[in-house]
Amino acid sequence: MKIAVRDAEWFRLHPEQVKGGDSENWIAASGVRNVESITVPLVIGEAAEVPAKYTVRLHFIASDDAQGKSVFDISLQDETVVKDFDVAKEANESRYSVVKEFTGIEVDKELKIDLKPTAGTPSICGVELVAE
Repeated sequence: MKIAVRDAEWFRLHPEQVKGGDSENWIAASGVRNVESITVPLVIGEAAEVPAKYTVRLHFIASDDAQGKSVFDISLQDETVVKDFDVAKEANESRYSVVKEFTGIEVDKELKIDLKPTAGTPSICGVELVAE
């Protein structure tokens, strides 16, 4: 896995400090800020003859910052799947987790995730891939 970050800020909470939400507390309790992209290789060697489909789940946590402080677009395989994602707004309370799930994502060799900031800096807690 390759992670492109700009001045990485790793964070960690005790899982009991995560108040709830969509994700398992232990996943949402840690992560990295200032992420630009994540590339996950799924095939070793040559690309698959037929792309495989995956369900992709991205795990986030609303930090103690106010809404609008970390807003970003999410792209998978160079296609925007969410515009202006604001974790704090969606969670509606700090330290609540949010999971964004995308099905039918075609991957022939590697999965590319891009987080493009529109305000503040993107952060992420986890990436989950399930073959369909």
